[in-house]
Amino acid sequence: MNIYNWGILGTGYIAHKMAEALSFVPQAKLYAVGSRNIQTALDFAGKFKVEKSYGSYEELVNDPDVDIVYIATPHNLHYE
Repeated sequence: MNIYNWGILGTGYIAHKMAEALSFVPQAKLYAVGSRNIQTALDFAGKFKVEKSYGSYEELVNDPDVDIVYIATPHNLHYE
């Protein structure tokens, strides 16, 4: 069974719900979180035992070990 490393962009309510949901998916590992603020990324990572924390969205997207990115920012920020 392949395990896929997930990254979550954002640390708000929806990001928390997605992190909780991923814990029920056998082939998913919540590997990284990216935020515009490193402290919120670190706090989120501590709560959900996430291996990597990034203080920018770009850093998460550029991590070669991230297989799938979930965008948990408000919809008007998705393109950005």
